[in-house]
Amino acid sequence: MPYIVYMTLKDITNGKELTFELLPNGILKAYDYHCGWNVSFKKVGDTWQGHMNGGYVGYKGILAQLNLLQQNLDEVKQLMKMVEEIV
Repeated sequence: MPYIVYMTLKDITNGKELTFELLPNGILKAYDYHCGWNVSFKKVGDTWQGHMNGGYVGYKGILAQLNLLQQNLDEVKQLMKMVEEIV
């Protein structure tokens, strides 16, 4: 059964708050109610980049948070792998 992943991020510099849905194709999609359009981000290599409207400067803070979360997740996965090797 497919599952849906939701995540809410808020940019403290401009107050934008978006709730994301992770689509099966790996795209993070949200709807910006203030602007009235969809926003999406795609993962390229190890970083997230703006996709549909996500490259606009107003989403710069959200994009930075996405990349910080991804970096932390990657570090945790690496630590878990190291622990598995030790055990």
